[in-house]
Amino acid sequence: MRDDVRKALVDAQDLDVSHVEVTVISGLALLTGYVPDRWMQHVVQTVVSKVPGVRGVDNRLHERRGKAMSRPGESQEGHKI
Repeated sequence: MRDDVRKALVDAQDLDVSHVEVTVISGLALLTGYVPDRWMQHVVQTVVSKVPGVRGVDNRLHERRGKAMSRPGESQEGHKI
């Protein structure tokens, strides 16, 4: 079933799941690791929940952006404003 879940994630459009680990035990899919955008956390969970045989999803994914967010007093590119 783990292979079915991984295939569903790889086949999903616009998802970066290169840092997502999947463990399936008795129909419960445990998702760990990170994704680059918060919206992907929810989409990954939805995709996994639709795989036949998956009875539940424990989503422990977190967001890790590739580029650091700006600090107070800086623009998005890190320039002083």
